[in-house]
Amino acid sequence: MTPPRQRKTNFARQSLCAAVICLSPALASGQALQTGAENDPLAPETAQSAALLPAQTPENSDPFSLLALGLAGVFDSFGTPQAVYALRGEHPWQDDVVLQYKNVDFYIYKDQVWQVGVKKIMGVSLGDPEKVIELVFKDSAQIKKDYITVLFNDRPWPAELRFNINKNKKVSAIYLYRVNY
Repeated sequence: MTPPRQRKTNFARQSLCAAVICLSPALASGQALQTGAENDPLAPETAQSAALLPAQTPENSDPFSLLALGLAGVFDSFGTPQAVYALRGEHPWQDDVVLQYKNVDFYIYKDQVWQVGVKKIMGVSLGDPEKVIELVFKDSAQIKKDYITVLFNDRPWPAELRFNINKNKKVSAIYLYRVNY
């Protein structure tokens, strides 16, 4: 299932160009995008992750702060992504540029993170039974047919968590996104 869509403007090409421009100095120097894994600051097996970003993994930091990042903030905080790709939506205005890291994917809209995909957040992990979400979020969880959402209005902008649920009633994807995009 694809991530939730709310925007109506297509800036995917501009954002992809901006991502390529930001990566160009590293690409020109030959230090980025060799295989991706050695440049991933979130990979626990690298010395870079222990020294550089121990508190900036989605599991250890305020996940809502990730939604405040621009492109420069993503690159400064997380380094070179393992992959950069365009994600096509059902409609042209739903296209995204995705910066993929080991533990987090950043969905970019007009040089700004509007959504993140994570493997674990606020006590819920991929593969957990849907009942875990209900236990963690209690009455604030809105249960739909194949996903559960939790709205947060106590932030500088409205944000929502979405947990996609597979046919086995387990969490198959986790997205945190700004509702106002």
